[in-house]
Amino acid sequence: MLAGYSVVNRPRPRAADDDLSVNHCGVLVMSAADVSLSLIAATQPTTFELVCAQDAIGSSSVIVVVLHRPGSEAVQQKFFDELAFSIDSPPTR
Repeated sequence: MLAGYSVVNRPRPRAADDDLSVNHCGVLVMSAADVSLSLIAATQPTTFELVCAQDAIGSSSVIVVVLHRPGSEAVQQKFFDELAFSIDSPPTR
């Protein structure tokens, strides 16, 4: 990790036959070390990657959502269904 930063990430799952010489990361939220950063559990969709976190400093807090949809794949209705479900589902802590 980088000194002076807090990170919450969701690594991309690997298939059993993946070549371990390449890591295609995943998604993450990164903030300054003085910001309290905590992962919020969320249902994991199959058409995009998603990570949710709560950033808090002092008496203020914000929920941050990061998602990545591969541009190499055509958008299907399932993407919109999963996105709507992710938005409508309350986060669990």
